[in-house]
Amino acid sequence: MDLIQQIAVLTQLPPEMVSKELYRIAKNKGYDVDTLDMNSLRNILSTYVEEVLGNFNEESTGEASQ
Repeated sequence: MDLIQQIAVLTQLPPEMVSKELYRIAKNKGYDVDTLDMNSLRNILSTYVEEVLGNFNEESTGEASQ
């Protein structure tokens, strides 16, 4: 189990969904998931949180205007 998979399990969210998104972000940022360090992981997780919050804000704004 690599670091991304471990983090995905620890979120207590559906690990398949979380790990898929974290792998996607890591790939987009050019990280090698086999050699992640704490700074890389921090960057991946902060991007993930920003995306999740951005999606939440878009959904809540869309629902409020309907």
